[in-house]
Amino acid sequence: MISVIVPNYNHLQFLPKRLETVFSQTFQDFEVILLDDCSTDNSWELLKQYENHPKVSHCIRNQVNSGSPFKQWKKGLDLAKFDWIWIAESDDFSALDFLERMVKYVEVGVHLIFCSSNEVNENGNLFIPSEEKFPIEGEKFLESSFKMDGKSFVHKWLRYKNYIDNASSAIFFNPRFFPKESLEMRYSGDWYFWIYLLSMRGNVVHISYKLNFFRYHSSTTRVFIDVFKEFEKKIERFSCIQFAHRCIGFKSIFDVMFYQYDYDVKDFFHLNSKFGRFRLRGFFPRIPFFLYPKYYKHFLKSIFE
Repeated sequence: MISVIVPNYNHLQFLPKRLETVFSQTFQDFEVILLDDCSTDNSWELLKQYENHPKVSHCIRNQVNSGSPFKQWKKGLDLAKFDWIWIAESDDFSALDFLERMVKYVEVGVHLIFCSSNEVNENGNLFIPSEEKFPIEGEKFLESSFKMDGKSFVHKWLRYKNYIDNASSAIFFNPRFFPKESLEMRYSGDWYFWIYLLSMRGNVVHISYKLNFFRYHSSTTRVFIDVFKEFEKKIERFSCIQFAHRCIGFKSIFDVMFYQYDYDVKDFFHLNSKFGRFRLRGFFPRIPFFLYPKYYKHFLKSIFE
């Protein structure tokens, strides 16, 4: 009933825990698809030990690194024989009853089910990330379970931030189509995919129980690396924001001028300034057109400071 996709790249130290909490699920009606994106840390050798496991339907290694985790997602979706998918990211792990509790909400019309997550460090110990994870007012909605029309969820929440912030916390109905824009992303392809999935059809269900363990470590995409990669992250974020608004439409100008985007725009302006405030990209930034007033506010302020 569930196709479990484990996309791996250089997560040798985390794979044993990941695989243990997949194969030991109390719900056992699943196949496992193991994918390695040309790892260099011997994790492929570990994955090969499972290629003859009765639950493993595919164990495949790329000869060349794909450059994007979302290309591995698509490969897994194309190989999956079941309609429901769990992207069990190789550096995370789960409660052993994760699938058992999630599949209870599978029904006609539901296309995505996600639960709350525990944040853990490299050693698997619980901790609170230093950054504020959900700065938008009203984030406490995730403390309760709910069912909502997918398009309404995009309009109310997902157009501002990726509240399904860890793919390992979700199972979803395979749309049999993958937006090509996600394939070109390195950081926000999951957000773009959720918007596509939910804005086109189906309902979303949230389970407030913390059944997933989301690992923060030195190579996670949420860790600051350098200005160029942070700039790329922001560009991808704005692509998701613009796509969300394109999917749900605009009711009025007030529908897009909320303060929720203030931090993103301000942060992007400071990053953009590092490449030359008065160059072409400074005057015409790669952000949605409806955020230009917010951007130019910071631009003009910087001139007169």
